[in-house]
Amino acid sequence: MKKRITLAFILLVVLLFQNIVFAHTYGYRWNYINIIPKYTTPGSPMQKQLLMQSYGVDIGSDYTSAFYWAKKRWNDFSDKYIYITDSSYATSTIDVRTGYWDPTWPANGYGATERYITNNNITYAAMYINPNTTANFSFENKTKVFIHEFGHCAGLEDTNDGTVTVMRQGKWSDFGYGSTVYPQAHDRSDLASYYPY
Repeated sequence: MKKRITLAFILLVVLLFQNIVFAHTYGYRWNYINIIPKYTTPGSPMQKQLLMQSYGVDIGSDYTSAFYWAKKRWNDFSDKYIYITDSSYATSTIDVRTGYWDPTWPANGYGATERYITNNNITYAAMYINPNTTANFSFENKTKVFIHEFGHCAGLEDTNDGTVTVMRQGKWSDFGYGSTVYPQAHDRSDLASYYPY
């Protein structure tokens, strides 16, 4: 009897731990074709990273800098789990628009990401930044929206549970500068569990 109770307790703890670890991931991830080998430094062990090829379909001139810095911050602060490159429209895996917002989407939303799923894998993503709500945002608030949406492209989900992450919804000024405009330890942990080396 004691063994059964102990086993049941261990299973409960394992199940709870699994839910915590994967609490902020979408359930779908990019397939192996998009996972490339990467050497961070010569002689170091090989690691893998998610390569996302982005193309700005209609990036307005007042969004260009924020778009650039959002990609750079993911590349510099994700511990190499993600690398976002520029691409042509023909070869992109993520297309980004700042001049379109579907009228059926929430009017007060800042951004939206559509992920296309084939055989339980993300194969393409389309990112939209709402020009109606973000046009007058500061540079950092625009950058935060791009960073957040790139997180969705990678398979991460929104969180509003107080976790320090770029996946919190809202403007950076709502939470504090550093905690939402640079990928955080929690984001890297989610990516590590989602795209293990």
